[in-house]
Parts: sequence; structure tokens; C-alpha cells
Amino acid sequence: MGGWKPERSLRPGPDGFALSLPVGAVFEYKLLRGGSQGTLDWEDGANRLLFVDEGTGPLRQTLAWSQR
Repeated sequence: MGGWKPERSLRPGPDGFALSLPVGAVFEYKLLRGGSQGTLDWEDGANRLLFVDEGTGPLRQTLAWSQR
């Protein structure tokens, strides 16, 4: 969603963020967090996957940094 470029990553506000994604698409992503000296650190482990199903309402994801 940021093209694997940390400077283009999504930055949630107090209520998170909203995206419009195509139904049937699969997205790979990782979480980023602020590191030491102003760097951004990628989450360890395999990429996360998100499948956008047809569903009847908004897809809601709760994300948390994990040590994998």
C-alpha cells in the first residue's frame, strides 16, 4: 500500500484510516514503527495477507505489532 517504501506508508490518525480496495484482491503488507534515531523498523517474519472479500459492509482490521 506504500509500494514497500516506508516514506509512502499509511499513517493512521486517532480513528485509524479508511481505504477503498478492490473486491477479490489480495494484499501483502507489514507493519512499520518508529525506531531509534528517526528510522522506521519493519515487522519481523513473513508478510501479512489481506483478502478483500465481497462481504456486506466495511472490512475492519485490528492490527497490532507482534513478535513473530
